[in-house]
Amino acid sequence: MDTIDLEERRWRARVALIPFGIAAVVVMVAYAASHLLPLSREATASCWGTVAAILAFNLERRLMENTDLAKQLHRRLLAAFMVCSVTASLPATEFLPAGDLLGGAIYSELRGVSANGSRAAGMSSAAIDGAVLWTEVDGLTPIAARGFAQAISGDGSTVVGGVFNQSTGATEPFVWNNNSGITMLGFPSGISPSGLAVAEDVSADGSIVVGATSFGGNSEAFRWTEGGGFQSLTQQLPGSPSGSSANGISADGKVIVGGTTGSYKTAFRWTSNDGGIVLGDLPGGQLDSSATAVSADGTVVVGTSNSEDSPIEAFRWTEETGMVGLGFLSDSFSQTVPLGVTGSGEAIVGRNDSFDAVPDVSAFLWTHAFGLEDLQVVLGNRFGLASELNGWNLTSATDISSDGMSIVGIGINPNGNTEGWLVRLDQPIFVPEPRGGLMGLFVIGSYALLQFRRQ
Repeated sequence: MDTIDLEERRWRARVALIPFGIAAVVVMVAYAASHLLPLSREATASCWGTVAAILAFNLERRLMENTDLAKQLHRRLLAAFMVCSVTASLPATEFLPAGDLLGGAIYSELRGVSANGSRAAGMSSAAIDGAVLWTEVDGLTPIAARGFAQAISGDGSTVVGGVFNQSTGATEPFVWNNNSGITMLGFPSGISPSGLAVAEDVSADGSIVVGATSFGGNSEAFRWTEGGGFQSLTQQLPGSPSGSSANGISADGKVIVGGTTGSYKTAFRWTSNDGGIVLGDLPGGQLDSSATAVSADGTVVVGTSNSEDSPIEAFRWTEETGMVGLGFLSDSFSQTVPLGVTGSGEAIVGRNDSFDAVPDVSAFLWTHAFGLEDLQVVLGNRFGLASELNGWNLTSATDISSDGMSIVGIGINPNGNTEGWLVRLDQPIFVPEPRGGLMGLFVIGSYALLQFRRQ
């Protein structure tokens, strides 16, 4: 009797795993199909309908056989449905063209993205070209006529860039935020308001802005806050450079990166506590480097340097490794420029220029796992976006979100026009395949079905 009860309990336990097993296998089939085949959202939805139909049939059959077992299966069914629902609610991978403002030439760019990928900033042609804010709901919204946006804060509240002043003929830095709109920063004290000044980056909360002014053939890196105004950085850098430019800032505003100008050209990293240090250059080249961006935590600096292989090669710098070259997409003479980096430096995006018989410009991605790759190839092969990218040429990836799940850039659309774009991923781009969570679900489901077949 005890043996019969034990066998019955084992059988019931195996049967109770059926909903999980079926759900897990169908989830994996739907997942694989959506990444290997150009399936629509409707096709994906039909996969989930299949899951529900199979589970409902299984429950009905068990209801007719055993009422007590049906109660158990009902509970398992609800749990399996919750697993399916959670899995279905995972972020979807999608490619989103930015569009274009009405009027003027057909042209747009996206140059900065918020930390969670919900907002981006750039510029678009219109009756009057100008800086724009992008959201998926509203598309492109003009925020500064005759201007261009270079960056957006991590929280998405603040956009910075430059605006052409018709009265002075100068380009001035601006700050735009949700509450006060646009604020023109003017020029630092002692700088003639007749040259070029641009805000290049902004801290995560929008409170600290960095950039550079150009005057008399030289430039001056600045740090700006609403309470303190402009602060010059050149005199705080070693080597007594004649000028400098600030191109990137960490999330908390404590680390600023850029390059010195004049006869002494080198990338620098400046901190509020220790001042500036120079980062040197790659082996084999002349002393000519500049930092273009810094990770949100301030530990990873990216930029360009003269090297033995090219006058412009992308680099990644940390205090532990020093400056390390990232290479090129092809063996031909090329240049690589990094433009964005994730929060802890796990992934870098930018532009690769190859000077073959037919010159080519391509967006690149760098990760620890795969090194330097063509971003469009990665999105098509590993993230299932080949059909969405058909006819596109992604020429530059200009920024990547802190979490590595959103990338913005510039490309040539199927109509031959320059257009900004944003891609959202279902996982950080620096996480190598296979995706662990769904693979784990597949293993559990397969085990459950195997146990049932053995009973």
